[in-house]
Amino acid sequence: MGGGGSAGTSAGQDGGGSAGAGAGGVDSGPEPDHARLFGDAEDQSVHAMVMSRATDEITLAGRFRGTHDFGSGTTPLAADIEGDVFVSRFDAQGLALWSKRIVANPLGWWSPPILEVDDEQRTLVALNGTGSVWFDQGVGGAIDESSICLARYAKDGSLDWFERYPGALDQVVADIAGSGGRIVLSGQFQGGLDFGGTTTPAWVKGYHPFVATLDET
Repeated sequence: MGGGGSAGTSAGQDGGGSAGAGAGGVDSGPEPDHARLFGDAEDQSVHAMVMSRATDEITLAGRFRGTHDFGSGTTPLAADIEGDVFVSRFDAQGLALWSKRIVANPLGWWSPPILEVDDEQRTLVALNGTGSVWFDQGVGGAIDESSICLARYAKDGSLDWFERYPGALDQVVADIAGSGGRIVLSGQFQGGLDFGGTTTPAWVKGYHPFVATLDET
């Protein structure tokens, strides 16, 4: 793909031959509305997507190296190293509303992002790994222990807060949900996991499931 010039370019076209009834009287599938392509000659990938049922806005999260220009006047994101994370919000027409970069230390290791949009249209992003990670300028830091990191962005993309939940050996956040001021994380861990007042047993052998409910009220 080309550079930032491809951002915000509508590629939606009629789906050539898809209109009308399908074979055997089965109805045809959905018609294309629009498609937007982003990125440059480096590597970029999407790992999570949420579409709000209330607003039809779409939030994407993934990892990238190079330049991501999502168009619509949003600030292009640039990463010289592989492993940085992007979070971007689009309106119902696919036009970018905002985009954010999460800076991950190349000497550490961070999982692909897990994503959720709560009922107030705030974005929750969870990662697990070790090494430094910065969710915003001055927010984050060096993470010497394997940890789960959780951040929330407001509807306009500004960072609300960042939390870290340390572990002993390894932990993997698999899913996240948020509603009514509560956040639920689930996944697996090895060697103990501390959610601040609720600490899992320090089992050394094997992986074990966890589910944690966090109260924002």
